[in-house]
Amino acid sequence: MNSLLARLVAIALLRGGPQDLPFDARLLTRLLVAWALLQLFAQYVLFEGRGGLLQLPVALAFLLLPIHGLLRLRGRPERFLQTATAFVGCSLLFGLAVLLVMLGADPAPAAGEPAPQPSTLQALLGLVWLLLTAWKLAVDAHIWRQALEFPPPLAIATSLTLFLAEIAVLSRLAGATE
Repeated sequence: MNSLLARLVAIALLRGGPQDLPFDARLLTRLLVAWALLQLFAQYVLFEGRGGLLQLPVALAFLLLPIHGLLRLRGRPERFLQTATAFVGCSLLFGLAVLLVMLGADPAPAAGEPAPQPSTLQALLGLVWLLLTAWKLAVDAHIWRQALEFPPPLAIATSLTLFLAEIAVLSRLAGATE
């Protein structure tokens, strides 16, 4: 597991790529289970279950379907296992980091209540969250660039488009269940 963590950290630092990960379906399955548990924990602890039962499968679809579809379009379906492992593993790393940041933040006010003035700590945590999000987008673009052999601008556009689409759908889903 230590070598896997080292490889995932190398990818997160933009020094490695999905090709550096083992071709192992059981590893991907274990990472997906850990990812799903982290998603469920965050959904229920941080967001009080908003989004309902559909949020996890929708997030999973946004994680795996673009990988499958884009690799097929590029004629590289054999890269799915390692690419998915890179995305899921890096999502776990960033998810844990963001979870720690979010746990340090004050809970959001209830609907209809005015938001209090943010403290210095809240502002700092917001900045850390923003930096982690930007870094995650850069890592996603790095993985897309390596897996699909895209030029950097196209990899960045792919990463950003998928991120915005996922945010739009998941926030709509969360709003629909309130």
